[in-house]
Amino acid sequence: MNQRTCREESVLVIGMPDSIHLSRWLAQFADSPTKFYIFASSPARRLRPELRELLNRRPDKFKLVGFPIILAAPLWLLDKVLANSIRAFLLGLTLRKFKPTVVHAIELQNAGYILLRASRGIWGPLIPNKRIITNWGSDIFWFRQFPSHLRRIKALLGIATHYSAECQRDVNLARDLGYKGAVLPVFPNSGGLPNHVFEVDLIPPSERSILLVKGYHGWVGRAILALRAIEQTKDQLQHMKIVVYSCNFS
Repeated sequence: MNQRTCREESVLVIGMPDSIHLSRWLAQFADSPTKFYIFASSPARRLRPELRELLNRRPDKFKLVGFPIILAAPLWLLDKVLANSIRAFLLGLTLRKFKPTVVHAIELQNAGYILLRASRGIWGPLIPNKRIITNWGSDIFWFRQFPSHLRRIKALLGIATHYSAECQRDVNLARDLGYKGAVLPVFPNSGGLPNHVFEVDLIPPSERSILLVKGYHGWVGRAILALRAIEQTKDQLQHMKIVVYSCNFS
């Protein structure tokens, strides 16, 4: 058995450490023998409590690498100008240090583009043979209409060996854009919900009194459309309490 075969399985995850979705995805592997190294891709001001708990509970399996989280926002801002060159360089150093067997970019426009930039530089030979990219939301569907993003999406699909998406539409779009690698089963890629969420008694729809609206709006989000629909049907919703969460508009 050669050295490659004996090598311990490890995954370098490029993702958003302030994301509940990434935290829940990682939590699925808490009892796995695989090691996970987490490289921040977003301007995270803090770690998700769930991720912090996972790092503290299983330091033998999960490790935050690359740079201190306090530098995530400054590096992200610099890379807006420098085309991800700083974090790509740090990613290369991280690959050389830990030598993972798999690299997984969870989300395209931040994590994926960092991986792409690293693959084009001096660190290219260090990138593992298994390269997974995971499509979140409208990573391809929305951003393909912008030429600068379309070029990078195609290039990223060109270096990926495995592609993960939550719907067949995005699988078809990836194929249309030239992806030729393996496609993982279509499945929610946010890791699901903890068991205790399902231990509550379900209330029949006719007895429910709270209406939740996810409040993202702006370039991609469309929360205002939901609020307008509520306004138009307010006479039918007099008994309902409207709660807007993740609100990022005025």
